[in-house]
Formats: sequence, C-alpha cells, structure tokens
Amino acid sequence: MYYIADEIRHYCNISLPYCAPIVETEPISYYDFTFMLEGHMTYRANTNEYVIGKNDAIFFRPGTLRFRKEGTTPVRYVSFNFSVKNDARLPFDEYMPGCITSSIRKIISAFPQSHLTPNFHAKEKCANMLNYILFEIMDATEFKSGNEHIRKILAYIDEHTGEHISLADVSQFVNLSPEYTSLLFKKEMKITLTEYINDKKLSLAKELILGREMSLSDVASYVGFENYNYFSRIFKRHFGVSAQNMKNFR
Repeated sequence: MYYIADEIRHYCNISLPYCAPIVETEPISYYDFTFMLEGHMTYRANTNEYVIGKNDAIFFRPGTLRFRKEGTTPVRYVSFNFSVKNDARLPFDEYMPGCITSSIRKIISAFPQSHLTPNFHAKEKCANMLNYILFEIMDATEFKSGNEHIRKILAYIDEHTGEHISLADVSQFVNLSPEYTSLLFKKEMKITLTEYINDKKLSLAKELILGREMSLSDVASYVGFENYNYFSRIFKRHFGVSAQNMKNFR
C-alpha cells in the first residue's frame, strides 16, 4: 500500500478568538502543510510572502525559511508537520489557493482533536487523514481542475468503467442538471463527457484484448458496450486498427 506522509511530528486544528501569534524566521527540517478554515494569516517562505485565506493552503519544504506575521483577525487553521516516505513525490506549489474542498473539510471534521495525543491511535489516524488530503490535492493537480464536481465525475467513471454510463447517471451522482454537467465537463476537461467515457472504456478494452483470453464480444460486454458493432466501429476509429487485428498483435 502506498503512502506519502511518514512520521507526523506535529498536528493542530485550532480556533483562535484572537489574532494568530508571530512565528519567528527559522529554517525548518520537515514538511509543513497549513491551511485556513476561517480567517487569514500572512506567511513568508524564504523571500516570498503570501496571505492565505479561507480554503487556501501553504506548503513549506524542508530547508525553507518560514515566518508568520502576527495576525489581525480571529482564525481557524489546520497544520501538519511531517516527514515523507523515501520515494514520495509532492508536486505542490508553496501557495495553493482554494485547494481545500468540502471533502477535505469533512475529513477534518471527522477527526475533531485539536492536537495529537498518545491515546486511541491518534497519530495513526492523523497520518491517514493527511495522506488522504495530500492525494486529494494531487488528484486535483493531475486533472488540472480544482472543481470538486469534476473530480467526483472522474472518480465515478473510474469506478463504473465496466458498466453502461449515461449523462443522466453522472449528473444524478453529482446532483447537477444533465445540461450543466455536460457544459461543465467540456469546459474543464476540453473534451465531451461521452468522449471521455469512451476513451476510458476503449483503453480498458485494449488491455483486455492484449492481456486476456476473451472473445471480442465478451470484451465489448465487459466494458459496458451492449452493441458489438458500435464497439467495433469506435475501437477502430480510436486506435486506427480493428479490434480483431489488435488481438492478432498478441
């Protein structure tokens, strides 16, 4: 099983009715991931200064000169100090505006502790929570979209690639109208929803044809195409070779 975060050195989820205290300039030896739930704070990473507000995050790598100005308003924020696995890669910017989604806020609300304690596997729960949050943000970065509806749609398609997937199914899942779902997907992904679904299905079909002893009609059915002739036509259009010829490449 793959994880990013290794040891949690510090965690806090706190609300301050007064302004956040100053954090003096010093180089840090760990990763620091801090995000705002309410209010705003001003940080400096080396020579770069950022004001992080609600749902924004700041990410410090080891060796960064970190500084926080004394605040001026009440705040609620979450902060993790941690190390990572040797092969982990975190392709994050220092300043990540609007990266904290409602899904991430729900995960935080499920772990109500303000600080780590030695009881009830708190450190292990906190590490798993952080890994979930980091993967959520990595997914958003990979898909070039900060839109939570799009990420839910992509996850839904991944989970149901082997089934018939309609616009009605997808729009009902994300609780949007079919018209808006279609427009939103095209705007964010630069491809229609149907084209994306077919791309995923055809890629899976190719893997099955090259890797398993299955008839072509069984492959078509497995990836959710009820009409084999339609499957055959779009397969050839997509890959430039027929499914039968693809099978002969094995």
